[in-house]
Amino acid sequence: MEQPEKFAEQKRVDETVKKITIERERLLSSLKKTTAQLNEVLRENGQLNVGGDSFDEIVESNISLREQEQRLQIKDFQRSKEEKRAFVLHQMADSPYFGRIDVWDKELEENFSVYLGLSSFAESGQHIVYDWRAPIASLYYEGKLGDNSYQTMDGAVAVNVQLKRQFIIKQAVIETMADTTEVIGDEVLLKVLESNSDSHMKSIVSTIQQEQNAIIRDEKSPVLFVQGVAGSGKTSAIMQRMAYVLYTHRHHLSSKDILMYSPNHLFSEYISQVLPSLGEEDIQRLEFYQFLKPYLPEFTIQRERKSNAITAFKESLSFYKLFEDYVQSLAEKGLQFFPYRLNEETILSKKDLRNLFKKTNKELPLHGQILELQHKLLQKIKRLKEKEKRSESIEKEIETMALDVLQEMEGNGKLLDEENGDTIRAELAQHLVDKHYAKAEKRTQQLGFLNIKLQYLHFLTVVPQLINLAEWGIEVQEWEEHLEQVHHELKQKNIQLCDGVAYYALKRNMLNDDHHTAYRYIFIDEVQDYTSAQVALIHDMYPRAKYTLSGDLNQLIYGNTSVVDNIHQLFPEQVTDVYLKTSYRSSREITQFANHILKDASGIEAYGRSGARPAIGQYKNQSEIFQALLSDIRQHPKEEKKAIICKNQEECQQVYQALHTETAIEWIQKDKGRLDRDLVLLPVSLAKGLEFDAVYCLDANQDQYHTDEDRNILYTICTRAMHRLTILATNELSSFFSSIPAEQLQMLNK
Repeated sequence: MEQPEKFAEQKRVDETVKKITIERERLLSSLKKTTAQLNEVLRENGQLNVGGDSFDEIVESNISLREQEQRLQIKDFQRSKEEKRAFVLHQMADSPYFGRIDVWDKELEENFSVYLGLSSFAESGQHIVYDWRAPIASLYYEGKLGDNSYQTMDGAVAVNVQLKRQFIIKQAVIETMADTTEVIGDEVLLKVLESNSDSHMKSIVSTIQQEQNAIIRDEKSPVLFVQGVAGSGKTSAIMQRMAYVLYTHRHHLSSKDILMYSPNHLFSEYISQVLPSLGEEDIQRLEFYQFLKPYLPEFTIQRERKSNAITAFKESLSFYKLFEDYVQSLAEKGLQFFPYRLNEETILSKKDLRNLFKKTNKELPLHGQILELQHKLLQKIKRLKEKEKRSESIEKEIETMALDVLQEMEGNGKLLDEENGDTIRAELAQHLVDKHYAKAEKRTQQLGFLNIKLQYLHFLTVVPQLINLAEWGIEVQEWEEHLEQVHHELKQKNIQLCDGVAYYALKRNMLNDDHHTAYRYIFIDEVQDYTSAQVALIHDMYPRAKYTLSGDLNQLIYGNTSVVDNIHQLFPEQVTDVYLKTSYRSSREITQFANHILKDASGIEAYGRSGARPAIGQYKNQSEIFQALLSDIRQHPKEEKKAIICKNQEECQQVYQALHTETAIEWIQKDKGRLDRDLVLLPVSLAKGLEFDAVYCLDANQDQYHTDEDRNILYTICTRAMHRLTILATNELSSFFSSIPAEQLQMLNK
């Protein structure tokens, strides 16, 4: 590109950065004032005299409190808004924009330049930088040069794109500038991909590809299912989709309306800065067990999955659907109850409750019948309370209280005459019976007379009558033994995750429990690692939400493909399938190496970035492996983010014991550990979605890696590497490496 052209663009960068800096300084000054005002309101709030002797004083103090609360809310909102904007402008002062398109508007018959950046920036009503999520930005991500159009609220706008220019700007200096006729030119993309990994995912909106842009801006699909190969930008695209949704619907949507299910705490931490870096509030992210936990407060959820036929059955859609027939049968066959006790006295036995339930209106749904039974029980409590108010025991309690009451009334300057004496006596009687029956009323209102635990066990006993267990490879005796185990676990207040899903599904169906946040957008990442039952429960709880699912069957490490096979069955709405086949994370050499591990990698394309060939070393024992590993770690710079990824936590423990006295290493476990270290050690289950400059896979021998599940584990480990991949093994190397051509790897000790 001509030097004068670059000089002119640099001049515009300088002018833009100057304006951004001035605006940021103004904002910081305003933020300082707002914070001071907020602190002043808080001080005033602390000094506010609440209450008073007269009714007028009480009312006045309550009004003052409400006014102060409103002032606090306004100031806090203003401070939060200014903080977010100042943070975005701080980033834009370093790199104000990344792209330019020159557009001829056919209707207006005028030509104008559009510069795209992290956020919009204007002066005197004139756009200097457009937000990457603005409608016109789609021309940069999707279209080529020539006639095109973009969608607005008022319909399509016809244009002619005459120039598409890309920038890499750092510290307000243009490092790279290139014109392209394509979506994102190779020169710019390769430069970005060559950079090192970080402890947090970066939001690189400058290199969004056309297929990713279609995911981000899809407004029509009720369910969007993104299947992408490792490193294809699935997670980046869905995070940017969240940002796009928040921007596009900012007037009637907030981050509280969005929920993301993430595979683990580490991944949640890794992506935690993406939305804030785009000037948006972070959304709620939960692992599935965290989501389920509040609905099962009586149990400790056991998260370790047992790999057997019964677990696979309980995780299936077939098992989940059994609840529909079972719950419908309960209206006729009856429910499981606790004896109905009032103040330790059994008023109604389980049999009495079953008989009462039989008399409920059978034209009502099950939940309606349960509410009718609840009403009858509350009416019974009411009758008992009325009867007890006139009992001798209450009279005696009132007499013991009388002296205290008289003294209190005299202290307030009131006289106790015959008329108000009767009133006080009635109030005391009511107070006492309310107190006596408070627990029983609360328990009845919460439907505590239903024995959900016993109901679930009853459901499990009738399962063999509802489905042919032999088709799932389960013997009836095996199922009966399993029931005893579940019964024992529930008595110990423990519940397996697959049972937790089923238990809450039954509870929810019985109680019609819909008291939860009405999320409008739900994102599920690494969906292949969820069970069909889990996804079915999520959809049943949020049937009106829009869903975005992403996953990769090649990274399935729990041996359950059914959820991906059942997506269209799980979501009766229209499902839009999107496939991302190009891997951008790893070098071409690493991608090609990893592809050979798979049975079929014909659809996976490696992007053009070249690097070092993956290295393989075979050793006599683990001691030699650890020595080779330490030697390699010490040879490479600390700036490089390195990860030792193991098959499980047991293997991690062995590695940690061998290495932690020799080198600084961070062992990341299920609920602890940090990514911001030069060398981390973690199991593959926690590595999903992450990337590192260099990855080490230890003891990749035939004993360790030989099943189809092992194949996916090995593929997942290898595809975490961006620039370097090292495989170390004792004895016979895993057969999954046997098809890799010798010229595509380097042997370390030959």
